[in-house]
Amino acid sequence: MKNYKIKIYFLSAPRFGKQGVKELSAYNYLGADTLFNAISLAYLDLYGKEKLESFLSLMLDSKSIPFYLSSFYPNGAIPAPIINPYSLAEDTGVGKKDRTDFIGYNALQKIQNHQSLSKSDYIKPLDLNDKAVASLCNPGDGEFYENAVPYHVTTINPNNENIVLSGFMNITDAYLTNIKTCFAYLQDEGLGGNRSSGMGHIQKITIEPNSELSSHKGNYHLLLNDLYPSSDDLLKLKNSQNSYYKIENKAGWYMNSDKRKPNTSYFKAGSIFDFKPEGTLLDVSREDHKSFRYGLAYTTNI
Repeated sequence: MKNYKIKIYFLSAPRFGKQGVKELSAYNYLGADTLFNAISLAYLDLYGKEKLESFLSLMLDSKSIPFYLSSFYPNGAIPAPIINPYSLAEDTGVGKKDRTDFIGYNALQKIQNHQSLSKSDYIKPLDLNDKAVASLCNPGDGEFYENAVPYHVTTINPNNENIVLSGFMNITDAYLTNIKTCFAYLQDEGLGGNRSSGMGHIQKITIEPNSELSSHKGNYHLLLNDLYPSSDDLLKLKNSQNSYYKIENKAGWYMNSDKRKPNTSYFKAGSIFDFKPEGTLLDVSREDHKSFRYGLAYTTNI
């Protein structure tokens, strides 16, 4: 299994979740679950139902998983750990206003070496300037449709800068070509909500071999995506003495349906474990609709 870094260069602001376009979280975080769902739909269109089901059957078998995916963050960033596991305290070297949800890759080594983080170790969230935000379309705003120019009004800003999100995948050679083709499909289709109104359009997606995180060694595993724990994870956690985590809940809707998915709990990205968690592809299907939540663990040592 080989490791790759993926960069997504957006031409127009994407919108993930229910956030409004002015909320930073709407375009600073692309969850592995959301991206895996998009990849699965691309896989279905490109290769058909039978091959998608074969791929998912491997993803559900803990002994033969061919593909792991992190969540995506501003380029060069990963989620900040919820606590420094070596000092068990907040970093006092940086003021609270300067601490963000993201840190750079080099900060991992500093944490492991018991060094305090500096302001430069934290990555600022992407922020569209006021002029750019004002130009973004909002399909819920009737004024947008009076003089609609969908693929123009969502240009990110006058300087033609991109929003770049990056993440990682581990994948076997057997599925590399297919998954790369799915990303090429997403490059054409875009990502996130309101794409027909011009949001989430993509300039390019790059996939390159990566070693930026593999060199980090440590006693802990930092979670780079939201985790749905396996039964083995829960057993290990019960006996764990040095794991630090945050648990949140998620519900959501089935696609093209007025029925809600079951409420499920997950470990939030940025959680730290003293064992390497496995995670699972959580089956939330109902009788007439197959549906999964991606919660396989993608971690880096810290």
